[in-house]
Order: sequence, then structure tokens, then C-alpha cells
Amino acid sequence: VWATAHVTQFTKVGWLYLKNGAGSGELPQGGYYVTWVDPDSSAFTLVIVKISHEHAPCIRPHLPSFNVAAENVTFSLDSSLGEVPTLNVWYSNFENGPPYTTFEQLSPITVNKRTFSIHVPVGGYFTITTLKTGKKGEYDIPASARFPLPYKDNFDNNSYSSDAPYFADQIGVFETHPGTLDQNSHEKILKQMVPMTPIAWQSWAGRGPLTLIGMREWQDVTVSVNFYLPIEAPEGAQVCVATRSDQFWINAIVLCMKGKAWNLYVTGPTLRTNDAGDGNKANASFCMLHGTHDSPIDPPSWHTISLTTVDDKASGALDLQPLFTNTTIKTGNLDTGFVGFGMDGWYHVEFAGFSVSAAGDNWSPSSPCAAGKVGDVLSSRNCTTNGLSTHDQEFELLATYQLRHVPSGLCATGSSNAAGASVTLQVCNSGRANQTFFYNYSNIRNSRSALSNGVLTLAGEIKTGQVTLQTSNAQGYWTAWVYFPNTSQLRNQYTRDAALGYPKCLSICPLTQ
Repeated sequence: VWATAHVTQFTKVGWLYLKNGAGSGELPQGGYYVTWVDPDSSAFTLVIVKISHEHAPCIRPHLPSFNVAAENVTFSLDSSLGEVPTLNVWYSNFENGPPYTTFEQLSPITVNKRTFSIHVPVGGYFTITTLKTGKKGEYDIPASARFPLPYKDNFDNNSYSSDAPYFADQIGVFETHPGTLDQNSHEKILKQMVPMTPIAWQSWAGRGPLTLIGMREWQDVTVSVNFYLPIEAPEGAQVCVATRSDQFWINAIVLCMKGKAWNLYVTGPTLRTNDAGDGNKANASFCMLHGTHDSPIDPPSWHTISLTTVDDKASGALDLQPLFTNTTIKTGNLDTGFVGFGMDGWYHVEFAGFSVSAAGDNWSPSSPCAAGKVGDVLSSRNCTTNGLSTHDQEFELLATYQLRHVPSGLCATGSSNAAGASVTLQVCNSGRANQTFFYNYSNIRNSRSALSNGVLTLAGEIKTGQVTLQTSNAQGYWTAWVYFPNTSQLRNQYTRDAALGYPKCLSICPLTQ
């Protein structure tokens, strides 16, 4: 937001970029500058950026290795810009902190004989401009909160042709429309609108349409939704509801209904490739339970499908009649994920009466250890789940590549640079190399990433959970982590990895606890 403001608050539509080498270009010690000019006046805006390579992994295509260093830079103004006695300055630094400097107005720069100089530190982001229009708003930021449970939505408050609040369509498009049947019960419905396989922005591994809601950390929930299968749907079409789902329900607990049959999968329904339902056959290896029920879901009628997962057990129902109860889940209790619903093909299934609620009694976690203090040795223990966290597992990834324990404000610190070195809590100091843990911050929130000091990585022993510094290929250790921002947890797995057992989280608790 603030990086964008450095440009958008100080330029207008129709302003011109100055060419590379004639107002725009690279800085001698790394970084770049760009100038925009108003073709109808002498107004201009100069933006200077010096980002380190470690903070530029999001740039596409990926940049080759480069070095940057702080420097003093002098700029000369062309006479066409007129007499400019002073220039206004706005500054951010997204690398040095906390606290981070974000879009702060500095004292104006004096222009002497059409030249001015400025010190540009690593991480610096400057706007230098003739305009006086910049403004940084002040807003009350609401406290972070978990997704509320229970949550219900009958979609009646939605505008037509809109999506539903808090839902995220991952495959297909689910829009609000008038119900085509039984409008007294469902005045508005959510309907999947895409009629055929689109061009995908990302591979979804051949799964059917899906919309998600909730938190990636959920595990023990009950999800329920009413659905209406359209008359044009092919024979054997499946309508499904899911818990513990990843982004494209490649990993998920999924209950699907088709005709009089039902199937409980550990993945979403494979997309139908033809009217014969060949996609359904591909799902056979992922089916952990199946059966039949008395009332087919053939159109035209509404039905209610529900699925509950608690720990390593699942229960499902159709129209409030149990299909199975406390069935052991093939993948155990290793996965967490969103809830959602969808189908196995590009047809216009209608949905209404959605609800999700907490299930089981694993919703009040507590920490077995005291508050963090200097010298505490980091370890790992079983992650708290269901979007809940405890003080010992809450860490923050700082832009300085430090790992800060949130409640104590202390940082993870390697005791030495030798394999097997312990990691302890110490006072945060961004200048200490043994507090630096580089990672790929564009990926660490949805896949495992090494946390490396450049020589060794933060590692956990699979057998004991002990956390030390190890080589990246150390045997018997996990050497990559994934960050769950909702709970501030660093976990050793994003989706289930049976070889690692139950997910472990970085913790300040002694290993025996």
C-alpha cells in the first residue's frame, strides 16, 4: 500500500516517464530511480528505490544475484524544470525495523544551483517531488480476530450476480442468483456459473469447481449446505462438501453424493472428462468409504449434505439422516484446512443454507510452559489447531529476516555456527548475524521453506522434536518450515507428511514438555 502511495499520490494520468539515462536509471551502488514529468507544467516526481536481493523474491522473472550498499547520490535538474528552490520528500524503509518507516514526510530538500544530494540507505524508498499533495491517512486498525464460529449464510442479503461474503472461488465461479425451485425457501442461491473448462491461472490437478471459506488452520468442524442439482446435470453428477481442504482441494476430506450413492474421499472430486464420468473413476484410489442411501439426489429437489471431522474421525449425513458415523479417516488427524463445497463438473448446481460450526472439544488450548525469557532454548511440540494458538508457539517473521517471539519480543538466536548448535531467545538486534534466518517470503506461507543463516538451517529432529542448527541435508531432521500467519505458527508441514507424524510447531517450551 505505502509503496504504491509513493507513486500514485504524486503522479497523474498523462504524466510521462523520463527515459533510462535521461532522468531514470540505476544507482551506482545498486537500486534505481524513476522520474515522471507533467507535460503541461514544470511539476515532476522522482522515486528512488534501493531494495536488497534478499527482499526481492517476488519480482518476476526472478532477478539474478546483485549487491546494494548505502550511498550519497547527487541529482542535477534540467533547466526545462524551471527554478526549483526546494523539493518535498516522503520516505519509507521496508527492510529496517521494527519499527518500520512507512510513508513518512521528511523535511524539504534545498536545491542549490539546480543540484541536490540525498543519502540512500539499503531498503530506502524515496519520493522527491514538486507536489505538495501527499497525505498519510490515520485509521483505527481493528484487532486481529479469528473467523467467527458458528457462521451461517443463506445468501439472501447478497446482490444479484455477486459472490458471497468471505467465500473464495478457487475453481469455477459461484454467483448469487434467484432460486429456480422452491423460491419460498431459497429466494437467492449461490450458483456455479462456468459452463466449460476455462484457461487456468494455476493448475488445480484436474479437480472440479470449488468455493472455500474459513481458515487454513481448521480441523474439527461441521459444515452443511443445501443443494439443488439442475435437470441438465449428467447422470452420476457428484455434489460435494469438504473440510480440511487446501486451496484446490487436492488434499481434503470430501463427502460427495451422486444418485443413491455416496463416497468419502481424501481429495476433491476429479473433473468429469465426459458424460460417462471418467473423472469419477480416477478418484477410486482416494475413496476411503462408500455406500448408498434410500433417496436419490436426482433433480428436481433440494437436499442437505453435511460433514463433520473431529480428530481422526468423520461423520456424514444427507437430509439429516446419518450416512456414516465416527469413521476413521484414512489420513488420520494430520491435515487442517478450509471448508467448502462444489461438484465434479461444469454444471449449474445451486447452493443455499450454508453453515459451519466448531465440533469436538479441542477448542481451548493451553500452553504447558511459562512466559518466554532471555535464554529459553527453542524446541518444537505438537501444533495447536483450529485457528487457535498458545503463547509459546507465536512467532513473527520480520523484514530483517529475524524470528521474533511475539509475546516476549525476543528473537531466535543461534548459539554458534556449528551443526547441532542450539537456538535460544535473546534481545532482538538486527545487526547480529546469528539472528538472521533467510527464507523465501513469497512462498513460506503456502509451502515449506528453509530458514537459513547462510550456512546452516533451522531444523527439528523428527524423533525427539529438538530444534538446532543443521546442514540442509541432515538425516533424521526436517529442515523446512511453513508460516501460518493467522496463528503466527511456524509449522513443519503445510499438507500432511506421514513421515513427520503430527505437525510440529516452533516453541519456547522445554523439550520435555
